[in-house]
Amino acid sequence: MSIPILTPTKYTGLVRNISTPFIIDNLFTNENRTIADAAWSSPDLDSEVGLVALTDEYAKSKGLLPAQRWPWDHSKGIYVLNGFHNLHCLQLVRNLVLEAYDNVPLTYPLEHVSHCLNVLREEVMCNADDTPRYTGRLNSEKGKEHPTSGIGQTRMCNDWGKLRSWAVAHSGCFRAINESTPNFPTIERYKFCPEGMNYSSQTP
Repeated sequence: MSIPILTPTKYTGLVRNISTPFIIDNLFTNENRTIADAAWSSPDLDSEVGLVALTDEYAKSKGLLPAQRWPWDHSKGIYVLNGFHNLHCLQLVRNLVLEAYDNVPLTYPLEHVSHCLNVLREEVMCNADDTPRYTGRLNSEKGKEHPTSGIGQTRMCNDWGKLRSWAVAHSGCFRAINESTPNFPTIERYKFCPEGMNYSSQTP
């Protein structure tokens, strides 16, 4: 039997080598809101980590369009890794659902929410995942009154931890602080480098 060749992604060299099962319940779906909120607030899911500063040389070699300048080094542009942008949108939609469920004022305007819904739609259609998920009271769903398709079945995924590590190594040192403060200096938002990195020691 031939071993499938794993093709690295263009930008960070990730490969789909993580076997991941379809599941229905975990910390993210816990009925205890405190537990679920803690899971969704995990540092691993910090979408701001995905704002990175990349050298123009790297960007050109990968066919990327020019980006706004990183304030600490104008030979680098600021980019948002797509997976983290998708994560931001997913978290925004979750917050909207919970706010609506709790009958409290909504944080984000409809325009932003509609943008994020469209981002997630585009992502689903771009990936066009063709994995057939089994149906019926079989396998992990044997005996279930309301079986869910595919539970226990596995698929191959990219390593999110490796993507996050790559993002940290190329950090843009950004935090969206004081967004409601008039005339807050933008430069102050780019002073949050990971431990062991300063504004000028970032990898290319």
